[in-house]
Amino acid sequence: ARGGEAEARERRLAAQLVRALWRGAGGAAAELLAPERHRVHGFALWANAASQGEECAYHLDYAELHRRRQGILHPPILASTVHVTDFGSSGAAGGAMRGGEFGVNTQGLSHYLRFGHHGVLARADPAAFGRDWAGGEGWVKAGYRFRRAILFDGELPHCATPVEALPAAHLKRVVVGINVFDTDVGPHVAGAP
Repeated sequence: ARGGEAEARERRLAAQLVRALWRGAGGAAAELLAPERHRVHGFALWANAASQGEECAYHLDYAELHRRRQGILHPPILASTVHVTDFGSSGAAGGAMRGGEFGVNTQGLSHYLRFGHHGVLARADPAAFGRDWAGGEGWVKAGYRFRRAILFDGELPHCATPVEALPAAHLKRVVVGINVFDTDVGPHVAGAP
């Protein structure tokens, strides 16, 4: 079990990240959130640390505890990912990171219904998702860059391609996600870790 001091430090860091991204005056996130501010209950944070060969498979974000209890997928109002590993601009640690490109599909649920969670609906043609990623409609993509924040509608499916190479074996591509949930589910899932 983690000590109380470490957990308190993690909570402070999470709160700073949320304030910096979502509550900062004049920022794009604050502007996107403004029309929905009356519906905001809170923020859910998660982290993904990927080694070489790992990816963040195609999926939708949702309130996990609500899905477990009610069997209903309830997406966030808005979603974001923040790139937090600094690989250095010079590549002095052995080269730059390659791969790990993020993509969100603006066709939303209609696209998700074609491929499903982690692409399970395309198992009859395993290459279908790759072809769609390479030339399909609706994809908006962004490469990995330290301190880059990507903001998008919480109902849109998304993924990140496999990390092809890292500057050093001990490094990982770390992304922190911050989802904004509304008052419909927020009070029911607030106790989730």
